[in-house]
Amino acid sequence: GSSARTARARPSGAPTPAMALEIKPETLKFPFELRKQIRCDLFLRNAGSTAVAFKVKTTAPKKYCVRPNIGIVAPGATVEVQVIMQSQKEQPADLAACRDKFLVQSVETTAAEASQLDASTFQKAEGKTIGESKLRVAYTTPAMPPTVSEEGLASPMATPAGRAAANNGGGGATYDNDLDAATMNYKASQAEVSRMQREISDYKLQVSELKSKAAAGQDVAGEARPRRALLLA
Repeated sequence: GSSARTARARPSGAPTPAMALEIKPETLKFPFELRKQIRCDLFLRNAGSTAVAFKVKTTAPKKYCVRPNIGIVAPGATVEVQVIMQSQKEQPADLAACRDKFLVQSVETTAAEASQLDASTFQKAEGKTIGESKLRVAYTTPAMPPTVSEEGLASPMATPAGRAAANNGGGGATYDNDLDAATMNYKASQAEVSRMQREISDYKLQVSELKSKAAAGQDVAGEARPRRALLLA
């Protein structure tokens, strides 16, 4: 039909309304901790001149709570979506490389409220462009029990700068928060290496002391034997 021809006739470099939705971050990062809900904010910005409806899906719907999971972004506006990982009783097997994924669907809409949207809004049809953006999930280093040298390094949220970056909706703040988290994870890893090196040194010292005591015990026993033999004679 003519609508299909119109869609094909659009210049390849011209963004469609659905493509005008900017999504940050591309990877949802959760500082994993057992038995604790963990939140990561997603920001959807409509850089176009037409309202865009969005819907957020995940491969693990029982594990995550998304608020709101469907809505409308007005032209020039930004919507904050809260992604909350439910409290986990045990450490996931894919901690190093999480396999969970999210999908953000977007489409041009004339609806005024999210309540007017339904499943058919995001169904593909001739002449209708549905934008789809896939997001990955990553776990940052689990928080370790704080010591004198590691105080405050367990989580990016432990510092005022980390909290400010997390609460700030700006794109730059999101990247700053990622950098702060990476720096803290590196420092925490270095502190863990130092702790393990101290433990190894302690073990070596204990082994050395045990060997010295054992050698001293053999000397005493060796000296005692001739005395007993002399008495018996």
